[in-house]
Amino acid sequence: YDGRGTLEEGETAETRFIKIQAAYELLIDEEKRRQYDTDNRVNPMKASQAWMEWLMKKRKATRGDMAIAAWAEQQQRELNLRARRLARSKIDPEEERKILVKEKKASIENFNNTLRRHTLVLRKRDLMRKKAEEDRKKIIGQLLAAEGLRRMKKNRR
Repeated sequence: YDGRGTLEEGETAETRFIKIQAAYELLIDEEKRRQYDTDNRVNPMKASQAWMEWLMKKRKATRGDMAIAAWAEQQQRELNLRARRLARSKIDPEEERKILVKEKKASIENFNNTLRRHTLVLRKRDLMRKKAEEDRKKIIGQLLAAEGLRRMKKNRR
C-alpha cells in the first residue's frame, strides 16, 4: 500500500481494503514492523513516497547540523592545540597577541562564510516555496476561471 487515496488501474475497492488491512496488521505487530523498517532502510524504494520525502528532509537537516557541530569542534580543537603549544614555548607576548588576533579573525571569517552559505540555502528554499505557492494559486485561478466560463455557457442555454 503506497498511501495514496486513488485506486490503481484494475484495482477494486475490496483489494485496496485488503492491502490497507495488511499494512495495518504489519504496523501493529512489533516484530513484523521491525523487519519492515529494516527492509525499507536497506531498500528505500519499498517505502512510501511521503515517507521518503520526510526522511530525505530529515537527513539534509541533520547533515547541516552535523557539519556546523563538526566545524565548531574542529575550531575548538585547533584553539586548544595552539594554546598548549604557546604555553610550552616561550613566545614574545606581542608575537603571541598578533597570532591570536589572526586566528580570531580567520575563525570569525570562517563562521561568517558558513552562516552566509546557510542563509543563501534558506533564502533559496523560501523562494522555491513562494514560487510553488504562486504557481498553485495561478492554477487554481485558471481552474476557477474555466469553471466560471462553463457555468456561464450552461446558464445561457
